[in-house]
Amino acid sequence: MADDRIAGEPTAVRVSTGSENHQQGQELLSVIHEYNTSVEVAEVGSTGCVGLEPLVLATVEGKTAFFSHPTADHVKTIVRDLDDGSLPTDDAVAVVEHDSDTGTLPTPEEGPLGVGSRRALGSCGWSVPASIEDYSVSRDTGLLTERAIDDPESIHEQVTSSDLRGRGRGDAVAIHRSQKSGKQCTRRRVILS
Repeated sequence: MADDRIAGEPTAVRVSTGSENHQQGQELLSVIHEYNTSVEVAEVGSTGCVGLEPLVLATVEGKTAFFSHPTADHVKTIVRDLDDGSLPTDDAVAVVEHDSDTGTLPTPEEGPLGVGSRRALGSCGWSVPASIEDYSVSRDTGLLTERAIDDPESIHEQVTSSDLRGRGRGDAVAIHRSQKSGKQCTRRRVILS
């Protein structure tokens, strides 16, 4: 079992929870760990569909079944089937085929998980949130820090030319842009006491 990474595992169980249902997700993870499975298991972040969570995602060789609010007994059955090399699909809210090495949540064509485009948050509900390895798999290119080691001047040039600013007040960007264009920027301040 591995809770530090999950991407690229051919057979895996992911438990997706958000803050509203974190306790139920922890209980399901405890049941899975007590079962002592050889299948890779990880807690992943929320898919954004809180109404479906806790959501258990069972994956075998490029096919994933989604189970919403499974009971402890159902989770045991899911894990037992995965241990036997088969993918359970009874009572699944969706079953999706995908590339075996995908780094982003494979979404069904219909239902709440199929709505919208998941470009920025594609790995949510699929990858371990704090795993650098999982994050790297979900991106087409290497991490910026890895590229900076090889070519720091190029990265510095890209950041400088992009007009990126640190986190904080947005008016700093407006002032910078107004200075570049020669226009004056006036700001109004409201003071509440």
